[in-house]
Amino acid sequence: ASILTAEPFTTNPTLLWEDYPHIHMFFQVKFFYICQIAYWVHALPELYFQKVRKEDIARQLNYTCLYIAHITGAYVLNLHRLGLILLVPHYLVELLFHASRLFYFSDENKQKGFTLWALLFVMARLLTLTLSVLTFGFGLARAEDQGLSIADGNFNVLTVSSY
Repeated sequence: ASILTAEPFTTNPTLLWEDYPHIHMFFQVKFFYICQIAYWVHALPELYFQKVRKEDIARQLNYTCLYIAHITGAYVLNLHRLGLILLVPHYLVELLFHASRLFYFSDENKQKGFTLWALLFVMARLLTLTLSVLTFGFGLARAEDQGLSIADGNFNVLTVSSY
């Protein structure tokens, strides 16, 4: 969350798409993305070492590969601003879910955390959907610099936007 407070695009959502491609990244943002990618790539062999049941492997692989694809996609396609804005609320909701599970395991009567989690989960998904549509549908779709240019880091084409 401290990364978000240091970035100006949290108070001005138009900065998510203005001046795209966003090729310059602060060190802490780059470090955050590299750590995230490393964590989710490390989760793949961890499935073997944790001796996950065979019926759970497909679900866990799907979950892990989706994280890797989206985080790496945001990093490589210079959409790190949007990715950061979408990851932080998602992770905060996940944190609340795991804290609720800990409280539930300590005392089965403490289930109010799950109610709060369910409410915040829906709100975080609505935020994700709203910001994605605003960024891709209105911001990047109307940008002057349309097209694919790997040298400039510009990936503002329809196939990337639908990703």
